[in-house]
Amino acid sequence: MMNDQYSLFQDRQIYSLHEVAEHIREALEAAFPDFYWIRAEIAKLNFYPKSGHCYVDLVEKRDKATRAEMRATIWASNYQMITTKFRQQTRENLRDGMMILFLASVSFHEVYGLSLNIIDVEPSFTVGEMAREKRMAIEILKKEGIFDHNRKLTLPLLPGRIALISVETSKGYHDFVTSIENNPYGYGFHYQLFPSLLQGEKAIVTMTEQLKNISRRLADFDAVAIIRGGGGEVGLSAYDNYELARQVAAFPLPVITGIGHSTNETVVEMVAHTNMITPTAVAGFFIQQFFDFEGRLNALEFRLSTEIKNVLESSALYLAQCIQRFRASTGRLLERHRSTLASNKERIRIFSRHYLAEQNHLMEVYEQKLALLDPGNILKRGYSITYLDDVPIKDASMVTKGQRIKTQLYEGSIDSVVD
Repeated sequence: MMNDQYSLFQDRQIYSLHEVAEHIREALEAAFPDFYWIRAEIAKLNFYPKSGHCYVDLVEKRDKATRAEMRATIWASNYQMITTKFRQQTRENLRDGMMILFLASVSFHEVYGLSLNIIDVEPSFTVGEMAREKRMAIEILKKEGIFDHNRKLTLPLLPGRIALISVETSKGYHDFVTSIENNPYGYGFHYQLFPSLLQGEKAIVTMTEQLKNISRRLADFDAVAIIRGGGGEVGLSAYDNYELARQVAAFPLPVITGIGHSTNETVVEMVAHTNMITPTAVAGFFIQQFFDFEGRLNALEFRLSTEIKNVLESSALYLAQCIQRFRASTGRLLERHRSTLASNKERIRIFSRHYLAEQNHLMEVYEQKLALLDPGNILKRGYSITYLDDVPIKDASMVTKGQRIKTQLYEGSIDSVVD
């Protein structure tokens, strides 16, 4: 039945899939007989520790659009040599998202398909790419006008509330905590850990996210510390990333960095408020702020006590001089006015005697006038006063017929009835 089916297509050239695959392999081997230097980005790095082989997904993009994708293999026999050399020269591990220049042969397997066999990687190319990306990040940040923003922020006088971006299990974190909690001056600090990866592509994402979390609680903190201990300069390319550097540069709180290296300053360290290299140095930086403040207080206290002592001494001297001058002045003043007081006393005595004499004379005159006005003296001269119910009658209309009235004479009185 099968032969009958094939017999229908005897006039056609038919190949099996394996035959086609073999022809493709032979054609590729003929077309690409040598090793080629190829530039590509690592989309995914898959290392298998058990076998020691590494399988790489490569990609080429332009304007974020994918132009080509291909698989590659680094066999265990080459992987250790390649990664050791690469780390020594770039201070980085091969990782996702990294642009590399590699030497590879083109191979095709009937089952596994097309792939590249990588036998070497040129570290200097990656170093150049990393430097280019670093320069671009710096240029863009300066163009945006935020490169110096965080460095110009004013650090609080006593920065005791610290938002800490680190890994709880890292040596750097424990170095920081030990230094800050056991400071020899007994200063108190409040710090809160915002856990994050500290190297690799995921470090950029997690650190950026933690900075956003801290920005929602700005009132709770005085500063942010990004600390990373151990590992030396390996894995520092994340700190040259534009997006992470922009977050740090534009952050509204001062950012202090201590990511554990002393050369080749990263962009994040450039834009941060202060770079102290190590986590222990970061702790020392915060302790130093308190120590400097205490020193200024002590200096002010000494200056104030000295000034007060000087003021009191000068004031006491001035007061003694014033008392002396006052005594001398009052003595002269009393002496000068003593004769004046004596003469004034005599004048007052004479004046008061004349004044009393004049007042006595006036009293006599007033007494005489009062005597003349005394009703008794008036009655004595023959006048009388008539009363109606003890009220003097000044007008005849004040009485009516039949009323009883009383007439007062100098001696005696007369009761009458009005007729």
